[in-house]
Amino acid sequence: VPVLLDEKYARRAARRLGIAVIGTGGFLIRAKRSGAVSQVKPVLDQLRHANYRFSEALLREILRQCGER
Repeated sequence: VPVLLDEKYARRAARRLGIAVIGTGGFLIRAKRSGAVSQVKPVLDQLRHANYRFSEALLREILRQCGER
């Protein structure tokens, strides 16, 4: 079972300890694929509105993998 981490240094430390890691983007992709959410774009918009930072490239990739624009 992966741990949800987005901070770069925490992800590195977890991997060194052999802990599987998933970020928020990966979590949202899994949620969409499993049917837990019908769209990820509104969730991403809410997170960004709450000052959660994603690079534009990451946002595009998440939406691409979810079949959204």
